[in-house]
Amino acid sequence: MSHEIRTPLNAILGFSRIIAETDNSEERLQYYDIVEKNNMRLQELINEILDLSKIESGMMEFNYAPVNLYKLCDDVKNTYRFRCQSGVDLIFEQSDRSLYISTDRNRLFQIFSNLIGNATKFTQKGHISFGYKKVDNQIIFHVTDTGTGIPAEKLPKIFDRFMMANDNVAGTGLGLSISKIIAEKLGGKIWVNSKPGKGTTFTFTIPYISVNGEVKRESHTFTRYTNNKESTHKEIVILVAEDNQSNYDLIEAMIGKTYKLVHALDGMEAIQLYEKYSPNLILMDIKMPNLDGLDATRIIREVSPKIPVIAVSAYAYEKDKAAAIESGCNEFLTKPISPDLLKDTINKYLKNT
Repeated sequence: MSHEIRTPLNAILGFSRIIAETDNSEERLQYYDIVEKNNMRLQELINEILDLSKIESGMMEFNYAPVNLYKLCDDVKNTYRFRCQSGVDLIFEQSDRSLYISTDRNRLFQIFSNLIGNATKFTQKGHISFGYKKVDNQIIFHVTDTGTGIPAEKLPKIFDRFMMANDNVAGTGLGLSISKIIAEKLGGKIWVNSKPGKGTTFTFTIPYISVNGEVKRESHTFTRYTNNKESTHKEIVILVAEDNQSNYDLIEAMIGKTYKLVHALDGMEAIQLYEKYSPNLILMDIKMPNLDGLDATRIIREVSPKIPVIAVSAYAYEKDKAAAIESGCNEFLTKPISPDLLKDTINKYLKNT
């Protein structure tokens, strides 16, 4: 575990310094790509460790809501289509577009992420395919690859914690174990069939729980924000409530050339600066000294029910997101922040400004 954490961290720290020192734009893009890939790997590791801690403490949360399985799988494909190795196709097989069920979308997405993420490591040619079908009162999902396969002696323990099918491939050996626990918590099961040199198929099931009444779309569609000519909207004021200076500096680097930013160091100052500057939008951290972001949002909402408030927080659990929305926030973005998502979200609320 220590090795798996320190390896991407070493690349992130090392190449971040090199990026700052190089004048070659092509090299900077190359190094940035390395940093980005290692950032993603480190986030995956952190999520696995957090999930394991929640499992061991009996606090893994499940939130059931209407889910369109076709839309979920399409999102999975869009997420992983560019992570496959060169020459490997990711195929979403023909499945029922109209099938809605009641389940935990994030947990179901997590199982697919673990299975397809594993498949990308072991598949150098051919394809990775996935899909689902309804059989009686259950949904059967599968992820199939044409990769190296799993040795027969490792199959019985493949879902054990820290079990690695190939010790030469990066990973913690937690993904499959966590996937098994999630599938079982959702009321289903998971199993594997594999032939060395031929490929592997993971199959898992969850109960079919029908959805009654009108089903609303679960996700927002953003319009891509562009800033090709350094267009600015300096007349638009964004209040950034953030007690950590480095986090504020990052937000300023992302959007400071486009909007006028006002920085509040805690919830009390956020209220004061809101009254002074009447900003067009607020980026609100949650954990801050003196007065936290949730209470600050509630107070601001008493004065202005319409101003967009976007929570930006290192808290990432569903209960934290629900608490932010309940306090009056319009959106919830989890740190580390994606620059594109931040710009898209801001643009979504300021498009009529």
